[in-house]
Amino acid sequence: MRVDFRKSSSLLFVALLIFAIAALVLTACGKNRAAGQDGGHGPHSVTISWKASTSPVEGYYVYRRTPPGANYVKLNSEPLKATQYTDTAVEAGHSYTYYVTAVDSRKVESTASTMVSATVPTP
Repeated sequence: MRVDFRKSSSLLFVALLIFAIAALVLTACGKNRAAGQDGGHGPHSVTISWKASTSPVEGYYVYRRTPPGANYVKLNSEPLKATQYTDTAVEAGHSYTYYVTAVDSRKVESTASTMVSATVPTP
């Protein structure tokens, strides 16, 4: 595993999502906007993206944990149709761990993908 931070830093990970090998890309980056300007918590975000399941699914749930050892919290109340999620409720200097599940038409979730972590750089 390789972690690089740059001005527009990104982390590349490969994970297994129950139906297919998914590529999860985490990007921790600062946005040029004032805190609270668009209802967000600050100038940072973490974007997670993955390859679509090869099996029929209704969508995906994204879970986050912070701090280490805490319980995971589902970030979206309805399954995402897209294969990307941007978490704007992150803060500089904090670490976050994520995983994704696929959900079928009966609302049955797959097992969790491989967990991936990102630390949002301090400006």
